[in-house]
Amino acid sequence: MRGNNRRASCMTRERCIVRATSPGCTLPWWTFVLGADYFNFRYPMTHFLRLLPLVYLGPWLLVYCMFTALGRQYTSWARINIGLMISIFTLIVLPVMDGFFIKGDRGTTATFWVTIAVVALAGAGDAVAQGSLLGISSELPERFTHAYVCGSSFSGIFMFIVRVITKASLNSSPSGLRIGAIIYFSIGPLFLIGVLSLFAYVHYMPAMGYYDSLGLGNLDTVRLLVEDEATVTVEIAASAGIAAIAAGRSSPTQPLEYGPVLSRVKLLVIGVAITSLLSMTIFPGFLAETVHSKYLGSWYPILLIGTYVVFDFLGRFLTRHSTYDRQSTLFGASWARLLLLLFFVFSVFGYGPVKTPMVFTLTAVLGITNGFLIACFNILIPRCNPSNQAESAGIIMVTFMTLGSLIGAGLSWLWVLV
Repeated sequence: MRGNNRRASCMTRERCIVRATSPGCTLPWWTFVLGADYFNFRYPMTHFLRLLPLVYLGPWLLVYCMFTALGRQYTSWARINIGLMISIFTLIVLPVMDGFFIKGDRGTTATFWVTIAVVALAGAGDAVAQGSLLGISSELPERFTHAYVCGSSFSGIFMFIVRVITKASLNSSPSGLRIGAIIYFSIGPLFLIGVLSLFAYVHYMPAMGYYDSLGLGNLDTVRLLVEDEATVTVEIAASAGIAAIAAGRSSPTQPLEYGPVLSRVKLLVIGVAITSLLSMTIFPGFLAETVHSKYLGSWYPILLIGTYVVFDFLGRFLTRHSTYDRQSTLFGASWARLLLLLFFVFSVFGYGPVKTPMVFTLTAVLGITNGFLIACFNILIPRCNPSNQAESAGIIMVTFMTLGSLIGAGLSWLWVLV
């Protein structure tokens, strides 16, 4: 009994590693998004928050596809570490550039394009790290996928808190905004260094020696154990999988099979694309630039984006105990959610006293439905396929989700006409 409790404790800690590493993968994205007031001040009339998803997600998809085709022989350990180190570099560039190369209130053309290049590089680093971590979680029981989807959203809450503190601690003058932004952008790299250290700690966890002694050397063995509960419990097999991955012992490269997988989950991947498309059509461009509040001023976009982040996390957390597994229901929900677009159009022309509460309410609904549906899709799509096709299912899901996000980011420019 004591041995079972110890192994269950190890499994819990290793699930926490997934939950703690995933915020590091997405932290650059949330750092840029929640710096909306800074970018609007430094680069007015550039629609930076509308450019951001295109510049970030374009390289993300390109690098992800490239690694899928050419880089699968590299261990997940190496890919996650490389991606996190790229993210650290990109977040260091912005405070250094602001502190030494921007002299006035406005950024220059050169600093604008450097910022764009940094965002693109951050997207590439995110693809390397997050794609690998998603692949890890897809091949293990759904509790690990849930840890991944919740952790990737938690970094948004963390950076929202940091942004509120740094902005509230300093005055709203240009110098106050500058100092606050330098502090804000400097905290991200420190957080990522902590994530790297935590990920490295897996090597030295007591569970490693135990699972090594069992001879669980690759994910193929783990899959067999997960499917054969008579041999070993699911918890032990799942923990062994994390241990094997952390040691860099990925399973032998399996051939990808897209046709059979796509036929099983075609409704789900279309649903995840529609869900991402709608969310990115409104977030972050509409919230940062289209709506305004004379009472909240520069706080308005930060609070709106923070509302989305918090409710998105809540929606993901709601799938902890139950996940809808009917494909037709999730598919219909993703299309029905498009009705939110009409309400956001109405909010632009809403009556003054109720306009701001209406936008906050719609943003909360947008966030919680996005989080819940995305979590359901992430958990269900790999589960609808045999374990040896989980990687193919994950790749298809991520590709459709990113394509939907890119289309939505392009459609967000239509709000400029409103």
